[in-house]
Amino acid sequence: MSELPVRFEFNQSLAFLHQRTRGQALVELAITLPVLILLVFGAIGLGKVVYSNIVITNAAREGAEYLANNPTGPNLTSVVVNEAQNSGVSVTDYFKVYSSPSTPLPYQPVTVTVQACVTGVYLLNLVSGFPSCGVDGILISKSVSMMVLP
Repeated sequence: MSELPVRFEFNQSLAFLHQRTRGQALVELAITLPVLILLVFGAIGLGKVVYSNIVITNAAREGAEYLANNPTGPNLTSVVVNEAQNSGVSVTDYFKVYSSPSTPLPYQPVTVTVQACVTGVYLLNLVSGFPSCGVDGILISKSVSMMVLP
């Protein structure tokens, strides 16, 4: 009979340990979940910036090719905006296209610069050294040069 109370006490201590581990798991989840959520949203924002960077580079390249083949073409801005919109980047109020020189000559380089604001990247704007354009935006600027053909 002396063995029963020992076993009973042993079972009670196991039940207590089981309750402690459930509480411990909940505390660990409460500590790690915000960090994991920040990492996921940061990765999504970084992916959006990298994709927008590629699209803006391609839009500047398309504009430089258009200007190199049509030096007197007046539609440079619409060509660049169409390329950006067709690739899935929304063109906001802060989307600027510059070209230099203003009157390109044959066999001279022409440079097209595109500046755009990528919005919706709150976390990257807070923790990074990217140039910002507003509360939740990051400024991307790309330049492409091409030779004007006669």
